[in-house]
Amino acid sequence: MAWHPTCHHNGRLMELGQNFLSVPGYVELPLMYVWGHSFEFAGNGDWNVIEEFAELMEGKDDIWYATNREICDYILAVRSLESSGDGLTLKNPTAVSVWLSKDGSQELVEIRPGECVHIGER
Repeated sequence: MAWHPTCHHNGRLMELGQNFLSVPGYVELPLMYVWGHSFEFAGNGDWNVIEEFAELMEGKDDIWYATNREICDYILAVRSLESSGDGLTLKNPTAVSVWLSKDGSQELVEIRPGECVHIGER
């Protein structure tokens, strides 16, 4: 996967962080991907920048704080879902739980590894 980061830590980090926190509900799987190197914080004297950002983002129930590997594994698991012929049942053949909304509602459904879930009605 070729990822383009949202910003470098000494770019428009706080502005883009605020924008991320106010993403409309219809945007699926928004990603805030910040890059930087710890040696830059000391060299530039800007540890406060990343600390302020961490304070802005911390403790949110609706944010998944994930590593690059966890995000990659999740996307690959979503792409690996198997659908029944009528499209009403999904099977998760991976080792990673996948989440989706059932019947277009706000209700989230977890499809655990190896599980089949009925997701709709005819």
